[in-house]
Amino acid sequence: MLSWLRERNMQPADASARVSLVRHRLDAGELPEKGIVRSDGRVFLFGSSAVDEATGVQLFESLVHLVEEFDVMMPIIEENERPSRWRGPNLVRPSEHTAISPWVLSGEPCVQRTRIPSASLFALTKERGLRTADILELYPVLNPDDVRDAVSFEQSLRHHQAAA
Repeated sequence: MLSWLRERNMQPADASARVSLVRHRLDAGELPEKGIVRSDGRVFLFGSSAVDEATGVQLFESLVHLVEEFDVMMPIIEENERPSRWRGPNLVRPSEHTAISPWVLSGEPCVQRTRIPSASLFALTKERGLRTADILELYPVLNPDDVRDAVSFEQSLRHHQAAA
């Protein structure tokens, strides 16, 4: 959604604030109507509302239909079905054993329930040549599946970055 807002020329700080607002609403169970938010880059509307809650700006009802829609509940499309500019991880559960939270290491992907970045595990494996058993000695809180999943996730990210 951040990328979608930035493509509409919304300023980075404003787009980030709107994404935070949506996350807060989702966490509170206050979903926008049918998961739809709308923006033209200046205003950001939930559902059928004509008022931007962050700024108080109100659109005339006759103009609301001109604002583009984004479905926050839309499933992530398989890579071969989406345009290349939409590549990226799920921002809540990027893989089975990793998570992203803006409150943990500034949003760096980490092994779930830890502060161990997946990028660190990737570097230890691919750049330092450590085996999974070696990494488990360094991080006893992890299990082999955590390490394999984090390394696989990071490998996938790097593959997509190289292809872009």
